[in-house]
Amino acid sequence: MVTDPSEEQRSSAPDPGARLRRVPGTDVDEGFPEPTAGMVLHRVLAGAARTFLLNDMGDELTDDATGWEPMGGYNALVRPRPLWAQSAATELDGIQRRETQTERIHQSRVALRRIRSNVRTFRLLVDPAWGTFLRAELAWYGDRLGQARDLHIMREVIIGKGQTVIDPEQVARLDVVVGARMAKALADIAAERGGTRRFQLTEQMMVLWEGPAFKDKAQRPRMR
Repeated sequence: MVTDPSEEQRSSAPDPGARLRRVPGTDVDEGFPEPTAGMVLHRVLAGAARTFLLNDMGDELTDDATGWEPMGGYNALVRPRPLWAQSAATELDGIQRRETQTERIHQSRVALRRIRSNVRTFRLLVDPAWGTFLRAELAWYGDRLGQARDLHIMREVIIGKGQTVIDPEQVARLDVVVGARMAKALADIAAERGGTRRFQLTEQMMVLWEGPAFKDKAQRPRMR
C-alpha cells in the first residue's frame, strides 16, 4: 500500500496544542510551570509599590534597576528578573499617576494598605524582622497621608451638605478652619517627603519592585 507523503508528514508532525493541554485532574497547562507563592506575592507587591511611587513622588521617580539595601539588616537579592517578572513589570508600566493631589494621596494610601495587608497575611514567606519593620513604616506614612485625606473628606461634606443644616456664614467659617488645617497637613507631608525616613521608605518600595528575598517556602506552588 502506497502512503501519501503529505499524510505521513502530517501524522509525524508535532501537535502545536500538545504543550497547552491541561493535565488531567489539575487546572495547570502542560509546559507552563505552576506559579509559586513568591511569584504571586511579588506581582501584587510590585504593583502596589509602583502605584505608590507614581503618586507620592515627583522627579525622584526612577526605573533604575540598581539593587537597594534596606534597613534592618535585610538584603535584597540583586539578580536579573526572571521572564515572568519581566512580563509583570511590562504590564505594570501602564499604571498611571493621578491628575489631582487629592487623588494621588488617596491612591498612595490604598497602595500602602495593600502592601501592609499582604506582608502581614504572607508573613511566613518573608524575613520576620524585615516584615515587621516594613509594616511599621507603612503605618507611619499612611497615617501622615490619612490626615490630609480625612480633612479633604470633611471639607467636601461641609461644602456639599453644610448649607442644609447650618447658616452659610458658619459654613464659610468652617471651610476656612478646615482649609487651614489641610494646608498644614499638606505642608507636613511635603516636609516628610524630603526627610530621611521617607527616603528609606522609598528604598523599601524599590525592594518590593525588584523582588524581596523570600524564604524557601515561597518556592512552593501558590495556595488555592
